[in-house]
Amino acid sequence: MDAIVKQFMELTAVPGVSKKEKPIIDSLKAILEHLKLDFEEDGAHRHFGGEVGNLICKVSGNCSSAPPLLLAAHVDTVEETCGNPEVRDGKIVSTCDRILGADDRVGVTVLVEILKQVSRKDISFPPLEVVFVVAEEIGLQGSRFLDYRLLSARRGINFDASARVGQVVVQAPTTLELFLRFSGREAHAAVNPEKGINAITLAARAINRFDIPQHQDETTFNLGKICGGSHTNIIPRLVEVTGEARAFDDSKLQDRVGRILRIGRDTAEEFGGKFELDTRVRYRSFSLAPGSKIVQLVRAAYADAGVEFVPVRYLAGSDANNFNHHGIEAVNIGLGYKENHTPREFIRVADLVKDVELGIRMVEKAAQLE
Repeated sequence: MDAIVKQFMELTAVPGVSKKEKPIIDSLKAILEHLKLDFEEDGAHRHFGGEVGNLICKVSGNCSSAPPLLLAAHVDTVEETCGNPEVRDGKIVSTCDRILGADDRVGVTVLVEILKQVSRKDISFPPLEVVFVVAEEIGLQGSRFLDYRLLSARRGINFDASARVGQVVVQAPTTLELFLRFSGREAHAAVNPEKGINAITLAARAINRFDIPQHQDETTFNLGKICGGSHTNIIPRLVEVTGEARAFDDSKLQDRVGRILRIGRDTAEEFGGKFELDTRVRYRSFSLAPGSKIVQLVRAAYADAGVEFVPVRYLAGSDANNFNHHGIEAVNIGLGYKENHTPREFIRVADLVKDVELGIRMVEKAAQLE
């Protein structure tokens, strides 16, 4: 237990915010070199202006008949970590006003501990393709641009859910980014206001008419940013609003988007303005059946560990979305960290240790597959 906690604390102390992951990737390379394991780095970062690509470590299995298994966790953090965590009342916590970094250095710790076992041949294991993913926190960019030609695994396990230990994400949504554009007409606000069409008024009226609950019919909708206007004496010509919509069912997602488009256009036309809506897929949904081989593998490993297996639908995306989109059946494992992305973030020591145990058991189960 102490060794696992020490490893986690060491990893959380290494900087690695999104697109600036070189320090943590270099630290992981040093660990892999010490374990005498081969690794390579892809060129994913060139697509989004990052420092380094995804780090991929392949290990030949000692059960040659078993198919390869993908293991993954993301190395980037949403902001700088505290760097000096401590154990307090059975929890590992931050000691300053910055995040702990459990999201997702817990997952990274699990992968490192598995690789330690593998390098010593302490366990039975299939061929492993271990991916330390960059740029997850900025829209799953690392796994989006991962060089999938370097992988042969058709099944995978992603370690990156804040769900409690025992919960396993088997279904996650499609997420669309929304770009709303309200166009009016500029005019001097005092001299000839009657010639203007106020884009802020257009946006306000339309947003009020959307009247769409944030959660409805297994979909979510949120407008998170608004920008428009220039000076107080000018009737604003343009307002831009950005947001997102999520749904497990793509048809329900399109229904939501269609309603936003209709209301926006009707409102803008009523006042002589114009409304435009653009969308961009951030990531695609996935859904794994109970009979899926990877789901059965995880269920069996949890049973061996005496942990209740609880399949869940999760309205947050992860690298597992992109893995599934590329033909790799992948679950996302609940690791038990809480209040991520805040200085209150923590992970219970017992959960961290259990995460490592479950990771090792899943690898051992995978060695029994044919």
